[in-house]
Amino acid sequence: MKTRHAGMAIVAFSLLAVVASAQPPRLANGLAIRGEVIRATDTGLEIGTAPGKTRVYPWKTLSAGTRYRYQPIFRANFEAVLKGDPAAARTNRTAATPPGR
Repeated sequence: MKTRHAGMAIVAFSLLAVVASAQPPRLANGLAIRGEVIRATDTGLEIGTAPGKTRVYPWKTLSAGTRYRYQPIFRANFEAVLKGDPAAARTNRTAATPPGR
């Protein structure tokens, strides 16, 4: 019986550690944004700031880490930027975006 409780405690603490390690979205100046991420749109990241209220933060106001996690086009071009490739080598589409859009 004690081993069962110990096992449940280990699982509970493991889940707590995973949730606690999640990074909140951040502004470009490093401040964490409180709220729940609702969705990523073409214009920015929509975050639920209060019950029933949402706010869209434009991509240019968000940190590079937040953009990498939530903005597909940023992630698609990130490697080219790190390699120093010219802008012509980058894409304006992600794999999920159909050609012609």
